[in-house]
Amino acid sequence: NPDMSPKWEEETGSLAEVTFNCLPMEDIPGHVLEVDFANKNVGGGVLAHGAVQEEIMMAQSPEMIAARLFTMPLQDNEVLFFSGTRRFSQTSGYSDTFKFEGPYTGTKQERFIVAMDAKEYPDPSKQYEKSEIDRELNKAYSAFFEAAAPQIATGHWGCGVFGGDKELKSLIQLLAASKAERGLVFCMARDLFQKDFTDIVKLLKNKKVSPGEVYEA
Repeated sequence: NPDMSPKWEEETGSLAEVTFNCLPMEDIPGHVLEVDFANKNVGGGVLAHGAVQEEIMMAQSPEMIAARLFTMPLQDNEVLFFSGTRRFSQTSGYSDTFKFEGPYTGTKQERFIVAMDAKEYPDPSKQYEKSEIDRELNKAYSAFFEAAAPQIATGHWGCGVFGGDKELKSLIQLLAASKAERGLVFCMARDLFQKDFTDIVKLLKNKKVSPGEVYEA
C-alpha cells in the first residue's frame, strides 16, 4: 500500500552496518537474503539468451524459473520472495563468458532470495528526481523489511544496462536496510568504489547522521 510507505525524511534511527565481501552472494556463509537484480518480468531472458545476474541466479537454482508461470510484472510496490530453493549448478563468467562448470557440491544449498526490479533509466539524469528516489527506496524497503535473515547480500543493483548510479543506488539500499534494521553485505571485488563508500558510511555514522538526514541531502 503506497500510503504505508515510510516518511523517509522523518527517519531518526541509526544507519545500517555495511560490510564488503569478495565472494559471490551465493557463497556468503550463514543465513542471508540474496537480492535478485530482477527484471519486472521476473526471470528476464533466462529462457532465451540472457546471462547476467538474474539469469545466472536462475541457472544455478532452476526451481526459481517456475515463478515465471504465475508471476505478473512486478508493480512499484511489489517484490517476489523465493524461499528454500536449492543450488544445483556451479557456474563461471558473466554474459558472453558465462558457462556451466559442473554440479554444485557445496554445503550451502538452500537459498533465500528476493527479486526486486530497479527502474531503468535511458536518461540517467532522471534518477536523481525525488519521485524516482522514492520509488527505489520503497522498492528496496519492500524487499528488506520482512526478511527472515539478519543480513542482506547485494551489490550494484540496477547499475548495468539499467543505467543506475552506483553511489546513489548503494545509499538507497543503505537507507532501506536501516529502516528494516538489517545489515548490508556488498558482494563485489575490492576497488575504489568500495573504499569510497566505506569512507562515506564511516563518516555518516561517526557524525551520527540519521537516515532522514541522508534522505534530505
